[in-house]
Amino acid sequence: MSQLALYHPVAPSIHTAMEQTAQRTILAREAVAAMKRYLFTDQLNQELDGNEEAKDAIATVLCDFAQVAWNTDRDLNSAIQAVTWALALNISVEKRKQVWVYEKQMADLYKQHVGIDICHFCAAAPHDRKSSIFQPLYQEYERSARQVKFKKMKVEVPRCERCTGFHSKEEGRVGLVFIGVWAAFLLAGYFMKAMIVMGIIGGAAAWWISKKAGKRVLKDDIVRPANNEVLALHPSIAPFMEEGWVLEEPTA
Repeated sequence: MSQLALYHPVAPSIHTAMEQTAQRTILAREAVAAMKRYLFTDQLNQELDGNEEAKDAIATVLCDFAQVAWNTDRDLNSAIQAVTWALALNISVEKRKQVWVYEKQMADLYKQHVGIDICHFCAAAPHDRKSSIFQPLYQEYERSARQVKFKKMKVEVPRCERCTGFHSKEEGRVGLVFIGVWAAFLLAGYFMKAMIVMGIIGGAAAWWISKKAGKRVLKDDIVRPANNEVLALHPSIAPFMEEGWVLEEPTA
């Protein structure tokens, strides 16, 4: 590590984060969160213009961190972030070829593990069976002018414990948005002496706004929401979607 200090202060800082992750003092995602406060690739490219050796050293330690993030925490999200940073540096041609190998490895690992044994929503932790979503799916088989007949089943969608907590908070936030918007329309309807009309309009508006709010990526910019758009891509759900099953109950 002492040699890294000869290149740039960022290099030993990343190395320290890597060692702490390897020793399980911190999680890989915590290390990445810390790096975001001092690792700015554009700034490094300017500061180290013409000094490929220094940028190569930083890229090397970033790739080392990526390996530790995967091997220690099964955190592909953090590993991919480290490799992305390495490629954003103006490194030598030879070093870039080496980093491309890491990038390919991360892409292969993502295909092999995310949604299978690593959480689909964060790509940063193994599944916790107690945290699964049991998602209903529907398949229409007969329709008339007044009635739709369909089959229904539930599919287990695994996720990690951490994402369960984030999704619960997100669902609560969306619920508050719905209630707040609807209440505002009802209050306006009270003063306008048109509560029924404003209640209907407010309900529709609240539903639309809360659905939009539910699509927002969660606050740590890593966890994806458990909405239909994301669920449809889950390996447990996608094959059924290809067979004509849908996530929302069919209506006439």
